[in-house]
Amino acid sequence: MRSIPQGKSELRFASTQPSASSKPYGVGRMLAALICLGFIGAKAARAVDALALDADIVQPAQNLFQLTAEQFDNWVFNGQVHGKQWESLLKSQLNLRIEAINQVCPLNDAQQQKLTLAGRYDIKQFADEYETLKQDLEGSTFAQDRVGEAYQLIQPMQAAWNAGIFGDQSMFNKILPQVLGREQTAKYEQEELKRRKFRYMTKVKLTLTSLEDSMPFTSKQRQQFVELILAETRPPKRWGEYDSQVVMVQASKLPKAKLQDIFDGEQLKQLQAQFSIAKQYEAILVQQGWIEVKAIPQTR
Repeated sequence: MRSIPQGKSELRFASTQPSASSKPYGVGRMLAALICLGFIGAKAARAVDALALDADIVQPAQNLFQLTAEQFDNWVFNGQVHGKQWESLLKSQLNLRIEAINQVCPLNDAQQQKLTLAGRYDIKQFADEYETLKQDLEGSTFAQDRVGEAYQLIQPMQAAWNAGIFGDQSMFNKILPQVLGREQTAKYEQEELKRRKFRYMTKVKLTLTSLEDSMPFTSKQRQQFVELILAETRPPKRWGEYDSQVVMVQASKLPKAKLQDIFDGEQLKQLQAQFSIAKQYEAILVQQGWIEVKAIPQTR
């Protein structure tokens, strides 16, 4: 089960106290039965009733989880963005994206304006959904054993943020080929693929450097493993805190025979142990749009 992320802000709790008129469910039935059977009289019944009331009053208060604005933001933005910072961050991302395209294939004023408008549309759509959900949930309370339900309500918004506002399903990405035209689109996609492959190679090498702490291997083995991963896996759809897990999840599905050509038996045991840890992230990585199911090689 997915664990609940812990934000930097403290979780606030609201206490509820049972009303003085409420009694444990069984007291009323017990009194009625005893009176009917003649074991106690009305006076004794009132005494027992008073004791039950006193017991009810001193019952400890039940703690409830209250979803604050701070906790809402911590869950949506993974504790990395606070307050209205997300607005300026998205505007900055949009400008950087347009500038990156312009560096590959120079844009005229009309093209830049169209891409800017499309990006602003994506930002507004996210903002509207964010504000609506926050207004609906802020201040809501949940029993301690149902905090997970509160998180599930926010998870789609978190997934949208993690996948990137200007991702595959964005208005920006949909109109990009139309704005650029066939020739510029081909040039941009070719350059973008080269850039992503280079960045992925860097991430793979960093991941294997960390892996060597628990599983030493030779420089030849390292080079062979890097080449195998790059040849049979794909770069992630986005970059961030899960880069190493993306590499290891995909590497865990590589053909066993090819791994046996690189590593000895003891190394393979250690590698499989690391793969088992990485696989715990697979569902999350797919769900949040880091990698696609079709991008993960099938174990053979």
